Amino acid sequence: MKHVARNLFGHGHEVKWHAVNHLLKSGLVPLHDLPTYPWDYPDKLLWYEPRVSIELRNREHVSHELPGTKQLAGDGINWCW
Repeated sequence: MKHVARNLFGHGHEVKWHAVNHLLKSGLVPLHDLPTYPWDYPDKLLWYEPRVSIELRNREHVSHELPGTKQLAGDGINWCW
């Protein structure tokens, strides 16, 4: 039933979600007065990213079939594969 309702809603039809979710029989009501949540945090860094993770995301060369991939924990002078 929910699959059919989802497809109808996706194609622009109006769906009575209370009936689909059986909220009328259970006595539950959806909450409409919830406060808004600020999803945008332009001024804050929400987590710390380790150096190895940054190097993995921003690596210059992808894996090569012979030597493999450059090891991320290197010091920049001695190369390890």
